[in-house]
Amino acid sequence: MKNLARAIATLLLLSQMYACQQNPAAPTAATATEVKVTSQKVEKSAGADAEKAFKFDVSYPVVSGGAADLAKNVQAWAENQLTALVMPEAEASAPAISIDQCLEKFMAAWKENASGGGMVQAYTLESSDTVLYNGPKCLSLRLDSYIFTAGAHGTPVTSIENFDPATGQKIMSSQVVKDQGAILALLDKKYLELKKEAVEPGASPYFDGKISFPQNWAYNDHGLLFHYNAYEIAAYALGDADIFLTWEEMGTAVSKL
Repeated sequence: MKNLARAIATLLLLSQMYACQQNPAAPTAATATEVKVTSQKVEKSAGADAEKAFKFDVSYPVVSGGAADLAKNVQAWAENQLTALVMPEAEASAPAISIDQCLEKFMAAWKENASGGGMVQAYTLESSDTVLYNGPKCLSLRLDSYIFTAGAHGTPVTSIENFDPATGQKIMSSQVVKDQGAILALLDKKYLELKKEAVEPGASPYFDGKISFPQNWAYNDHGLLFHYNAYEIAAYALGDADIFLTWEEMGTAVSKL
């Protein structure tokens, strides 16, 4: 009887192993949508005089893996951000141009300035890209840029975007933030604390008298990062601001992906 039981157990084990070989487990979401991000650089400089020189030094993210549309949508996002800097006069609905075309446009503007007979000043455009988060449900990318085309000072501009690796589409803040009012109250408290040395006690630093929801935010395992650009909600002198809120701080005001 013991030998019979052992034989039956062996047959059951072998049948299970065979079934596993015939029906391998389906890939997990993380495996199916695994994403790799590299940084692509486009750069060019001209002019010996630093106060009149041209500099274009741009790094932007290039994606492989994930959904079929992911790489295309990330590329379009980066091109849109740089086009807006190089062609601020263009209509918002105008199509973006490539990074190489941005370089050509920016250099043409510098040459036109230099040939205008007036005071020639340096033209600078710098951008660096950062992967803030790369997970199975979200890819968060950041593009930090600085542009100077004469004037009193240059302008730093940050853009953050979140993508769904499984679809390639952008993730809207409304998919995560369920109670914007509660989040704004937390952001207001942290922003005032961050800028307390530059704001008179009891005074409001905000253009509209109250804080507004930021254009840029990023998702990660520990919470949400919110970014305010200079001029977005307050005077340039107050600069930009990164504010991080943990999932515990936000509680039921948010829903994880």
